[in-house]
Amino acid sequence: MRPRIACLLVLLGLCFACREPTAPPPELPADLAARARTIVGWWAAGEVERVYACFDENMRKAMPVDIVERAWKSITSRMGAFDKVLGERRSRQAGYDVVFVTCGFEKQRFDVKVVFGPGGWVSGLFFVPTPEKTVPGEKGDPVVERALMYAGWITGDKFEKLYERFDATMKKAASAQKNREVFRVLLMQVGPFERITGSRKTEREGHDIVFVTCRFGRGDLDIKLVTNSAGEIAGLFYVPAAPREGPDEAGLTAKAAALVDDLVAARWEEATRDFDAAMQKALPPSMLAAAWEEAVAGLGEFGARIGTKLQRQAGYDVVFVGCRFAKLELDVKVVFDTERKVAGLFFLPRHKYARAPYVRPDAFACREVTLGEDPWKLPGTICAPTKTGAPSPGLVLVHGSGPNDRDESVGACKPFCDLAEGLASRGLAVLRYDKRTKVHGGKMGHGITVEQETIADALIAADLLRETEGVDPKRVFVLGHSLGGMLIPRIGERDTQGRIAGLIVLAGTTRPLEDVVLDQHRYLLGLDGELDEEDKAKLSQLEAQVAVVKSPELSADTPLDKLPLGIPGAYLLDLRGYDPPALAARLPHPMLVLQGERDYQVTMADFAGWKKGLAKKGNARLKTYPALNHLLVAGQGKSTPAEYSQPGHVDEQVIADIADWIETLTP
Repeated sequence: MRPRIACLLVLLGLCFACREPTAPPPELPADLAARARTIVGWWAAGEVERVYACFDENMRKAMPVDIVERAWKSITSRMGAFDKVLGERRSRQAGYDVVFVTCGFEKQRFDVKVVFGPGGWVSGLFFVPTPEKTVPGEKGDPVVERALMYAGWITGDKFEKLYERFDATMKKAASAQKNREVFRVLLMQVGPFERITGSRKTEREGHDIVFVTCRFGRGDLDIKLVTNSAGEIAGLFYVPAAPREGPDEAGLTAKAAALVDDLVAARWEEATRDFDAAMQKALPPSMLAAAWEEAVAGLGEFGARIGTKLQRQAGYDVVFVGCRFAKLELDVKVVFDTERKVAGLFFLPRHKYARAPYVRPDAFACREVTLGEDPWKLPGTICAPTKTGAPSPGLVLVHGSGPNDRDESVGACKPFCDLAEGLASRGLAVLRYDKRTKVHGGKMGHGITVEQETIADALIAADLLRETEGVDPKRVFVLGHSLGGMLIPRIGERDTQGRIAGLIVLAGTTRPLEDVVLDQHRYLLGLDGELDEEDKAKLSQLEAQVAVVKSPELSADTPLDKLPLGIPGAYLLDLRGYDPPALAARLPHPMLVLQGERDYQVTMADFAGWKKGLAKKGNARLKTYPALNHLLVAGQGKSTPAEYSQPGHVDEQVIADIADWIETLTP
């Protein structure tokens, strides 16, 4: 789809607003870099009480003193004894000040990431790998040339040839076919391979390391190749491409800044002079003026530009230009195509995620848990009421499609965080977790189905919550959103012992997945009123791919480029003939089905399927909400992906309806 209708996905690292003490610890330096070094020094010296004293309220709940102590022991058990602090670097992430303190250990360098919230209190503390120090890869360098050849074999599906160059350890670790499956799963996430765009080289412990940057349909990725002195492959990794640094050779930052200056000065004709043909058609000067005025309405007087950031997203160069107004800051996102034409323009308020107003932080506490066993362990969070007395009902949250985090973060919204904390405020114990495709995506093969992606972990989560102290094991419910909602009947079908007390569907589709994908693309491409030739070609290609899915020839070996969004054949075959409402109607479990009427991803046609299929199921309740979108967030008019980039919360009525329905099922 064109960038102007692309959904911005902003992954924020912290999902809570903090109630801070009145002043920072007095013994800490005022400078944040020095403060971070001091905290790390205390941690390394075993003075964990002093580290804990620097935490804000939520960190103290999430990371008590014993966990602080165990965390340091855990890193030293792997990295060896701590030696000294080697340096630090500062950053600004999601509205927080961040200091990375590079530490030297016996075996390796590692960074302690210290996140500072308001008042200089610690809002996050993490161990992260220290970035590699690299130099540009030069043609003619035999190490670089060899890595480029290996990367070509990977992207050219020549894994048997690649396998011959593995060292003995790598050959034992995975076969050529296994490596092929890992790469195909990766392609599902990043899109088809386009070309190699560069390389960087470094060395470590006698090994050469080359990062080969590759451009895929949805962005850039590095293939990290580690080779020994014999040129054999001793390590193969797929990692996010390094942020673009150094000079902006194309001058795109200056072009984006000039565009913003034109907007501020109301020079509409000048602002549109570098628009591509589609943008000129979609956003002529008069409409640009209206869009800018709407974006800055209520922000007060413009102050200044406050920096720029250049990124690569989905095959486009993107510049974010920060703007400070009297009341709020705004990011102007300018998308450039390969001809340096403006192919997209977005106005994005610089909001941090804040707790929903209906959340009562004093009514619950959250703690970290681990789901499952190796090799598929998943991190999760349980938010449970702090009240004493009768055990609480429990609820498991099951994500939609894609490699979701436990908050199901989409743009500026975190619907699962809203649900967990909103329902915990009303007396439920809620478990949410990072999805398997997020944590272990690189290990999941081409034959993945919804069993491995969703169902197995949902059942494990229900078992874990059932065994949690303070939770009534007879009142554990499961809620699925989007794809998770579609799979709720499959989850219920697996509950052969009747241990799940009830099933909840939020915006769950009832139609075949390939039809939903096609309808979504038709909707998005038609948002500007008509389809151009490029749009028609994309739809024609997608329609042909959908026809392959529905044909008898579909198999687990069908090439990914012949299938919609590169979804594997095994996955689609697993869903062939699946009728969620029909299966749900046969289940004994009580059901609640909720749907936003403004949802363009899972539509009222899907809700009609639930309504028809559950018409004779006496213990099913169905409800729609006129103002809500796919994330159950209220809005007006036609819903678009850009709506997700605006901060919003799951509507309070949804929280109330879920809590009330569960209460009605109390024995």
